[in-house]
Amino acid sequence: MRRHPSGRRGQALVEFALVLPLLALLLLGIITFGLYLNANVTVEQAARIGARAAAIGDPLGCPGDSAKAGQQTIYGYVDDQINLGLGLSAPKSPAKTLLTPPPTLSVDPADTAQDDVTVTVAYPYQPLIVIPGVMPATVTLTQTYTMMVQNQPPPGAVTGPVNNTWTYQTACP
Repeated sequence: MRRHPSGRRGQALVEFALVLPLLALLLLGIITFGLYLNANVTVEQAARIGARAAAIGDPLGCPGDSAKAGQQTIYGYVDDQINLGLGLSAPKSPAKTLLTPPPTLSVDPADTAQDDVTVTVAYPYQPLIVIPGVMPATVTLTQTYTMMVQNQPPPGAVTGPVNNTWTYQTACP
């Protein structure tokens, strides 16, 4: 006796072949969204670390600095945090961060003991899968963090006050 009626051989294989692409797309979408959330949290942590470095009076530095290499600058800490958080520790793939605008130190003329520094970190994130209308090819993740200044910035680190805000100047090429 036969176990399967004569027209049903291979039905499960055909159903599996029809459902597999949808399951694979769903799985890759979940992975892409998870990586996007990880990148967003990493940029937020980098802004927090950059604000801390600015609050204790570290200089601005230049993009590509690394605090691990002894360059204790705001860029150094931010770039190291993004490289660590996104798994870009290989020397040939450094993070491309941008502090835009450069960190600002807000000075309250009535209370100079409570100055604040604001650091904004922007990172161009490229998702694993591009979904038109949902996830474009490049997404700029931007996070801002403000912290109270503990040590005054090093001499020559800021220019101006303009509207009670000092802006860090950079000597990068």
